Amino acid sequence: MQIPLDYYRILGVPLQAEDDLINQAYEDRMLQLPRSEYSQSAIASRQNLIKLAHSVLKDEEIRQQYDDEIFPSHGSAIINGDGNMDMSIDDALSLSETSIANPTIEVDGDLLLGALMMLQELGEYELLLNIAQSFLEGKEPLEEISTDTNQLQSWWQDLILTVISAYLDLAKEKWHQREYENASLYLWAADAILEQQNVFMPIRQEIDSDLQKVRPYEVIELLSKSDSQLVDRQKAIALLQKMLDSREGIEGKKQDQSGLNTDDFLRFLQEVRTYLTPLEQEELFKQESSRPSIAATYLTVNALIVRGFVERKPELIIQAQNILDHLNQYQDVYLEQSICSLLLGNINQAEKLLNHSYETEKVKSIKKLSQGAPDLVPGLIIYAENWLKEELFPQFKNLERESSSVQEYFDDGRLQRALENIAPPEINAIDEEDPLSLLKDYPSEFDQEETPLQASEIPPPNISTPEIEKTEEDSSLVGFSSFLEAEIDDNDEPEEPKNDNLISDTPEDEKEMSSSQNFSSSPMIILFVLLILLGIFSALFYRVFNQSGDANLEISLSQSLIELPEELAGTDSSSQPLSPEMASEIINGWLEAKALATGPDYNLGALDNVLADPFLSIWRGNINTLRNQSAYRRYEHDVTIEEVNINPQNNMEANITARVRENSQYFNNGQLNNQQSYDSNLLVRYDLVRVNNRWLIANSQIIN
Repeated sequence: MQIPLDYYRILGVPLQAEDDLINQAYEDRMLQLPRSEYSQSAIASRQNLIKLAHSVLKDEEIRQQYDDEIFPSHGSAIINGDGNMDMSIDDALSLSETSIANPTIEVDGDLLLGALMMLQELGEYELLLNIAQSFLEGKEPLEEISTDTNQLQSWWQDLILTVISAYLDLAKEKWHQREYENASLYLWAADAILEQQNVFMPIRQEIDSDLQKVRPYEVIELLSKSDSQLVDRQKAIALLQKMLDSREGIEGKKQDQSGLNTDDFLRFLQEVRTYLTPLEQEELFKQESSRPSIAATYLTVNALIVRGFVERKPELIIQAQNILDHLNQYQDVYLEQSICSLLLGNINQAEKLLNHSYETEKVKSIKKLSQGAPDLVPGLIIYAENWLKEELFPQFKNLERESSSVQEYFDDGRLQRALENIAPPEINAIDEEDPLSLLKDYPSEFDQEETPLQASEIPPPNISTPEIEKTEEDSSLVGFSSFLEAEIDDNDEPEEPKNDNLISDTPEDEKEMSSSQNFSSSPMIILFVLLILLGIFSALFYRVFNQSGDANLEISLSQSLIELPEELAGTDSSSQPLSPEMASEIINGWLEAKALATGPDYNLGALDNVLADPFLSIWRGNINTLRNQSAYRRYEHDVTIEEVNINPQNNMEANITARVRENSQYFNNGQLNNQQSYDSNLLVRYDLVRVNNRWLIANSQIIN
């Protein structure tokens, strides 16, 4: 069989090697031993191949003949009549790399395994796997080597061991290159072969240990990819779930063999959560809450509040409120309950719950912010907005641009319509029921919530992955700390629920619940909801006209009653026409972002504020290509707006036609490449979509 090797590589010597070097290399090779699991026949096959290479190269005449065979067009130029080299070492090495297409040696059956082992030692893993593939598909090819059944079985196991060693070495390579998913794939490939053949159990244990160690890195890699696909994200979440199962949950005391202690795991979990969407977190932590887990239950509550607020679904906030009522037997969650009541428009209940809280400093701060108002609503609104913006939103993927404004929340027509169709919120009395059982009774249409841990409690781990900012540990906002600390420090199991039938699952009960919540046809309920909303804003107007001189509450009639984020402050951009001036700002903003993103720092984040998919994904791919080529660009732009149009059928879409003069310099490895640089005058049409009251570019087309 032809194997892509030559005798120089087998001994590890250059073409110009003299006898002393060849002899020394031979001795070194013979002293090196492969893995102890190899049979004596495999070791002998390897040694015989090394002996053959030595016998050819140590004899001058045989070596010359061999050189003529593998260097057919250059053999006479290598060695002169005196037997000395006519070329330099560098020339000889260059010749060996460029002039020999595919040097091979022919080996018989006894040397085949030794040749495969040598390919593995030389790092030719892909070559080895390609050659071994035909043997892995069945033992028939090996039967040509030997008819001895015992010897055939021994050779088969040696072949498997060689292939496994190649996979493990490839996994190590990828690990060092920080390609953790690929490292894991090679480990799984090796494990699958060993499982199928049911051999080398100690090696399987080694592989299993390596898979546990690479798992957290693989999770982060899969989730943090800018172009991560659904299958990648599902795989990452499944791996994370396995880690949680091995540790027996967030508060578990067992290990998952990843090498992360409890604190490291919590830091890792915090970083993972920032890459998870609300839906992904909901599915993960809702399942965790059934262990039971007080921590996961609290996380689920936070998810319900976030989704209820962002999606304007008060029914989700009602669910969160019901669970919090029962969580109160474990921890003081009156602040969270008060915020839920506020978001449901139940002002009296919100103030009542707030006054029950033992968080005296936070309550005192809310009261100070509400000075001059008839109730605590103004301070509670400010507190709730800060909590959402600073604590909850940063713990979810894709919520960076969400507004935490309570005013916008109540102004939204979706919320007003939803409130008309649900019953006024009722606060259940706290009893000894198990709050975890509430999660089992979520209606099916609400099975998509998700949850965040507080950033201050679980900072990111010290591993080679993207880092996130940590909030201060003494955050003044309500958070996850008390739950987490209680669970980590206390080895006792949570109290068993005293009543397993907290909510009946019978169809009759479901029908009664459904009918009791269907108030859409009742004019009295609609009027009640409107009065609630009117009460909120009456309190705010009272605050405007009845200030008591507190410096923190200076509000003029020219200001918004509730502070808006900068990009939403003032007139709602959704009602503004897309003027040529605005169009010029949008296009210039895109071109400036492009310059930053394609520059030497590859600032991909600059694109997020100006582009929407599919344009965003396209340009992320373009920049990754530049980075892989060690290239970047520098730009100069001049823009003239030609035309601005808003889609008459859909005012969320528009297009801008602009004349763009673009001067681009292309640098590769720091050197200017004039051939790929250009200076162009282009007429370009940009397609825009409005997202969160901001115009983003979704596509572009060069007209000429």
